[in-house]
Amino acid sequence: MNQLNDLEASSSKRKELGPIDYDQLADLIFQKLRKTPLDKDVIWNADDCAEYLRVKRRQFIDRISKKPGFPMPLNCGCKWLKSEVIAWVKKR
Repeated sequence: MNQLNDLEASSSKRKELGPIDYDQLADLIFQKLRKTPLDKDVIWNADDCAEYLRVKRRQFIDRISKKPGFPMPLNCGCKWLKSEVIAWVKKR
């Protein structure tokens, strides 16, 4: 990441660095953008789950979320880990 900081330096400092290597810059940007949360870290609410399962929100809450084997909601209420919901669907 130190290289990215160098590329973000002021214009006077850039003159000292010489020409910008755009391939290197693109690689550094890609690496930074790639650090998105993994599926195991993404939290879905009832709307997200219903959309993924292609059902209405009410059907998801009243029926699907209460099925045996469906992932338990997180401690914060009506929220589930995306990875657990997808794994449940794949098991069926």
